Amino acid sequence: MLLKYISDVVMFQALSTSTGTNLTLQLLPSAAKLLASTDLVTKKLASWYVARHSSAYSDISVLAVNTLVTDTHDPNPVVRSLAIRTLARIQLPELAEHSINAVNSGLKDSDAVVRRAAVLAGIQIFKMAPSAILDGGLVDSLYTLIRDPDPIVVVNCLDTLQCRKYLLMREVLLSIETWLCICCSGWSHFLSHSVLLC
Repeated sequence: MLLKYISDVVMFQALSTSTGTNLTLQLLPSAAKLLASTDLVTKKLASWYVARHSSAYSDISVLAVNTLVTDTHDPNPVVRSLAIRTLARIQLPELAEHSINAVNSGLKDSDAVVRRAAVLAGIQIFKMAPSAILDGGLVDSLYTLIRDPDPIVVVNCLDTLQCRKYLLMREVLLSIETWLCICCSGWSHFLSHSVLLC
């Protein structure tokens, strides 16, 4: 009962001051400890808080990741899907491997809720570390889930694959645009100097 009261007070303080102040960052260790709570509401709030402020303290995020990885094996599918979503939202590239392993196990889960969360988590991981998605084999797993019996999983798979293609295409276009800017500025510099020489 006391832990529940303390967790409610900490989460209220965290939500009321979630602007990135020092107080907010001081509450991050408490929120990471609350990830181990059995109360689902406390666990959801702590997950949101840790994911939102994970980039501030990477060592505390590592502790949170350890708790979340154990939650991916919880018997409750809601806890498993919450852990997968939170792992994907932690924006630290050095922890992307844990997120990819959680998403891979979530894509093979027997519960549709966990598969849905895992598919959508793939987009967040791809935005953080695109090469990790390709190396982790998630794209192949997503293509196999197109034949999933749950229609929402199928739609999410198609959406994730389409988003991945869009993001890849955007990166290619940006690199081409950068190359053109460099080449064009080089050519314009060359032409302006060659005209002066004539």
